[in-house]
Amino acid sequence: MNRQDTDHLVAKLYTAHMADIESAPLSAALGTLCHGLLVAGHSTVPDMVDSLVNKWMAALEDQRSASLQGLLALTGSHALSQMPEDLSLSRLPLGQIVKLLQQQLQTSTDSVIQSQFPGSYHYLGEYSVLRSVVDVLIEAGKLGPEVTSTPCVEACVKSLLLGGATSQVLPPVNWASIFTPLLRMPFGAEVAKSCLQVAVQQSAAVPSAALLLSSWLLPPLYDSLYVEGQVTLLDSLPKLITTIPVEKLTEFFRRGFQWSLREHCHGDGDRVRLTALAGLWGALKVHAPPPAVTGLLYQTLQETFALWSRSATWDLDERTSLCRCLTEVPDEIIDEILQTNFATSDRTVAAMFVRCYLVAVGNQPLNWLNASIEATVCTTDM
Repeated sequence: MNRQDTDHLVAKLYTAHMADIESAPLSAALGTLCHGLLVAGHSTVPDMVDSLVNKWMAALEDQRSASLQGLLALTGSHALSQMPEDLSLSRLPLGQIVKLLQQQLQTSTDSVIQSQFPGSYHYLGEYSVLRSVVDVLIEAGKLGPEVTSTPCVEACVKSLLLGGATSQVLPPVNWASIFTPLLRMPFGAEVAKSCLQVAVQQSAAVPSAALLLSSWLLPPLYDSLYVEGQVTLLDSLPKLITTIPVEKLTEFFRRGFQWSLREHCHGDGDRVRLTALAGLWGALKVHAPPPAVTGLLYQTLQETFALWSRSATWDLDERTSLCRCLTEVPDEIIDEILQTNFATSDRTVAAMFVRCYLVAVGNQPLNWLNASIEATVCTTDM
């Protein structure tokens, strides 16, 4: 591209930005382009950069999220590769920019500023259906179910799920700021379930969706969810272990997951427990998860087996579901889980059930039942 074409592109993008200064993508695009041209030594860009820095820093003080994107792009944070800083960053007041960014991020209560994602789809066209749908959800989160029709909110959220798991990633937006009010308000179980499904679907591509899920996986938010919401999160464990930070997953498996395996006062204990076991099985089947996650899943499986061996309320489907989880782990992990389970009669029964199941499905050889036979002969309180 020659100099004339480059100047024309910069001018065109600058004009578009000035026509919609609240558009974060336009600000990021303009900042990224100017940064690249500065690195390349383009002679007509420095004056524009000085102007943009002054405008965006002033706008940032008014907590406009688009200016944050622009300033970050100017410093090269959006660039695919880093170049020597003396070519481009030397003319930028980096110290002042960093200080201002720190001040805004520490004091701002605006979740859009905090997450660097736009709070709506206003950067899409005026006639965009997606923009209108999300605007309805934002308004519903402000007004509540007393003013906004719950069926309307439900229809809007479900429309974001059209296409199921194979649908394309939606444009970036701050899902946490949109869905959190809907999850906190009594819009009903279907709305909560659909909000979480959208968040799971988008979590791999949009960090704000993963942030939302991280919050709702932990108590007291997890405990406050409708059963349908808890079931949605448990059923989505194969996806969540690839998008949620390990420390959040550890807390969830230690508290929320184990709680889901116990008796529920609302009468849905069997359903939630079966979903939790199915989710754990799906997570164990995920190919090449992070090593820390693998260890966490094995530890959770061991704790779940210990819980089952002490319980008299698990039915056949639940016991079979747990055995199915054991088919997805190495033999040494199975041995570690079962090696101490012939100490009492209840643990002996649990260990025998597992061994018989794994032999029956061809996961272990027939002689693997010898330990159970010996335990039966030697145990007097069976």
